[in-house]
Amino acid sequence: MRLLMMLLFASSLIFASIGSIKALKGEVNIQRGAKTLQAKLGSLLEKKDTVITKAASKAQIVFNDNTVITMGANSKFSIEEYLYDESKNSKAKISFGMGIFKSITGKIGKLNKQKFKLKTKNATIGIRGTHVLLNLTPDIEKIACSEGAIRVTTKLGSVDLDVGQMTIIKSDLVPSTPVEIDFRSFTEVGNGYVNTEIKEKIDKVSLGDKEKIEALKNDITNIQNTEERLATLAYLEDTLTKELFSQKEENYYKITTPKEIGDGKIDFGFFTDKDIKKEGDKFVVDGKSYDNYYDAIAAARPQPDMWLESRELVYTPNKNIQAYMNSANDESNEY
Repeated sequence: MRLLMMLLFASSLIFASIGSIKALKGEVNIQRGAKTLQAKLGSLLEKKDTVITKAASKAQIVFNDNTVITMGANSKFSIEEYLYDESKNSKAKISFGMGIFKSITGKIGKLNKQKFKLKTKNATIGIRGTHVLLNLTPDIEKIACSEGAIRVTTKLGSVDLDVGQMTIIKSDLVPSTPVEIDFRSFTEVGNGYVNTEIKEKIDKVSLGDKEKIEALKNDITNIQNTEERLATLAYLEDTLTKELFSQKEENYYKITTPKEIGDGKIDFGFFTDKDIKKEGDKFVVDGKSYDNYYDAIAAARPQPDMWLESRELVYTPNKNIQAYMNSANDESNEY
């Protein structure tokens, strides 16, 4: 009799679970009602649970319909609704707090797209069979589509994103027009997109190896998958940037010349190919005005297929770089 009761109790727990922790690093907690549980590999999740990662921690959750959510450090999300019965009654609503995330849509997104919702503090994300990347802070939300397509909606507007695009939502709650994904904003959850073979070569290159860098650019150009190509390019730039910041001299290798855009701000130029000028409260590129700095960046950038051809490493003395470096880690200097 006792064995039967134990089996019934165990089966009820499994039936109530909607997913589990499939990968874990560091300290991860599950908030369930008034309780805080320490997550372990294989821990089962229930509807209304909240998953929280601490510093230097990561987790990956797989739901019963094979929806996958990967979390970076200091991240939090809650399961507001979840029902999966292999019918069109299936539904899910997941609310993301602060942090970095990657969401891969499972079967619910295919059975009932209208009932699969991802929410942030300021936006709702509608999906069409997709991979979504999120970098969420109190002041800025970066939402990207690395596969499929999504619609991002706030109280003040909507924007459609195709593969390889992202939008940025600031305090005005107006989603920016689509721009190319900056994969460096999603490094903690997006490194899987980087081409492994080329990554090994990038890890061995330095700023002085101009011939090797040119060879790497050619290799990256030949990557057919868009998100893999852009992520690998971002990894190359990130590697060179870290080396740049580690140098102590006043002269540095850099990718383009820093541009002063007014109000004491400097655009370091890693993503722009044209000048961005500040005129009053507008940003101007090639004579066209933009209200949003990120729209100006999109206009100033070379097109994706032209990125590598338009970039050259040059050696230029510029003391503004030091000023930029001094403020690089100050979040209050974000544009």
